[in-house]
Amino acid sequence: MSERRAVTKVIATRCARPDRAVKKQSLGALCATEADRAKLEPRGRSHTKPGTLLKDSIPVRTWAERNDAVPGFVEIGLVGHQGCNNQGEFCYTLDIPDIPTSWTENSLGQNKAQEWVFAAIQDTTAAFPFPILGIDSDNGSEFIN
Repeated sequence: MSERRAVTKVIATRCARPDRAVKKQSLGALCATEADRAKLEPRGRSHTKPGTLLKDSIPVRTWAERNDAVPGFVEIGLVGHQGCNNQGEFCYTLDIPDIPTSWTENSLGQNKAQEWVFAAIQDTTAAFPFPILGIDSDNGSEFIN
C-alpha cells in the first residue's frame, strides 16, 4: 500500500463519524504537512488527564451511599466540541443533570479556564427550580484544582 493511501486510511479512521461520510476526494488532496500530522499516533477523544495527589484525598461514593431520591443532587461535567481534532481551543458545554428528576441545565463556555467554568456553574445552578443540595463532578482538572 502506498504511503498516501495509508495516510488517507489513517485520517479516515480518526475522523470517521457515523453521522457523515468522509470525503475521499478531499483526503487525496492533502498537503505534506497534513500527511505528516496524520501519521502520528491518534490522541484519545477525552480531555481528562491523569490524576493528581489532590484527587486521592477526595472520597468516592458508591451508588449504595447516595441519597438521590431528593431533587437537588446534581452531576456536573464538560463536553468538548472539537470534532475529531483535540488540538487548539474550542467551545465546551457545561452539562448539569439532576439525578432524581432528570432536569438538565446546560451552558456554553469558551474553554476550560476557571473564569468561564465558574461563571457557567453559577449561571446554570441559578436556573434550577429547586436548591442544589450536592454536586458530583467528573475528575477533570476544571472541577478539581
